[in-house]
Amino acid sequence: MAKYLWNLLLDTYTALGRAEEPFLATGGSTTTMVNNLIQYLDEEPDESDFTEQRYWGFVEWDAAGAGAAPEGQYARISAYASDTWTYTLGTLTATVAAGDRCVIVSEDDVPLQQIILLANQVMDDFGEIELLDNSLSTVAQQTEYTLPAGITRENLISVEIQGITTDANDNRWIPVQDVDIQPATAGTEHTLILDQYSAGYEILLRYKGYHPKLTVYNSEIEAGLPYQTIKAALRAAVVDWMNNNLEGLNDYWVAQDRKSAQLLGQAKAEHPLPRARMKNKITTLGLGYGEEDPGIPDPIS
Repeated sequence: MAKYLWNLLLDTYTALGRAEEPFLATGGSTTTMVNNLIQYLDEEPDESDFTEQRYWGFVEWDAAGAGAAPEGQYARISAYASDTWTYTLGTLTATVAAGDRCVIVSEDDVPLQQIILLANQVMDDFGEIELLDNSLSTVAQQTEYTLPAGITRENLISVEIQGITTDANDNRWIPVQDVDIQPATAGTEHTLILDQYSAGYEILLRYKGYHPKLTVYNSEIEAGLPYQTIKAALRAAVVDWMNNNLEGLNDYWVAQDRKSAQLLGQAKAEHPLPRARMKNKITTLGLGYGEEDPGIPDPIS
């Protein structure tokens, strides 16, 4: 199951005790969440608590169960009306419907944008990982392809091409022989040079690089990375940031620091981070097309 930036944010706030109990919305719009079940609580929210905009509303689950918007979206809460049990918040891309599961989080001491900044620092600290790119496809009578930004001779691990198959879910990626990379001048992308192939076959590039930046709610975390370790590392980073701000004078956050370090060590032991493979030092990568597998498309002579 894919994990996104919003999962990291909500999990972090929950782990630090800054998330309220989830509720099923009884209605809403693109700018409101309604929870008329609040009236049955022993203590209803105070309207004045929301005037300083210290809270965020998350749609943690879409009632339709298909993962459609507004699932995963969040927005700052600007007001709460006790007579209608309605939270007013920034604009979402879809209406909050009855049955959507929502969570209110407080950023009193841990600002949401600070967590996003720390999340990206955590991802960078993990170092280079193996990334995939299949944005290129073969073009008839073409040998030169402009590599996507950031892929160079130095960090390219391998080049593979889609095998001959009628199954859209079975690409049968085959390593390519006789690959060359032509360096580019400053400010331009490098060039991938292959034999000529028939048109329409996807080209898969495996390369080393840093995790793409997490910027919006649905920024996806690479599936090959252990989410438990990422989550533990972010929690530790947030707690460390809090202790630095408080100069280690708050007993609660000092205790959280010890607990977070313990959880991170356990996560790393149980869910170690994968490392990018080193590129083969020989000039050709893998088997030549047509040498052993009849499902490999042949280069055009």
